[in-house]
Amino acid sequence: MIGLTELAVTVLVESLEANGLGPEKGLRLSLRGNKPILKIDSHGDNDHLIMHNGAVALIVNKEIEAKIGDAFIDVEGDPSDPYISIRRNILYNDE
Repeated sequence: MIGLTELAVTVLVESLEANGLGPEKGLRLSLRGNKPILKIDSHGDNDHLIMHNGAVALIVNKEIEAKIGDAFIDVEGDPSDPYISIRRNILYNDE
């Protein structure tokens, strides 16, 4: 399962609010090659939704979630040029 760090959920929700999007819209996590990308989208039946204060913060297709595995989405970089990163959740490490 994919989760969001506290910083990531704050940045994502603030970004959605700044764009005037309603609570039914969210940012969809996709992969372009091995790089995570986000785009504004609506959710469907095959999606895992990560909610925050009643709004959709992140939408992840269950196939993409299975490909990524157990991980947290985080925000890194300079505040003027942030980027998202995927951090494997060590609590689910099989070793």
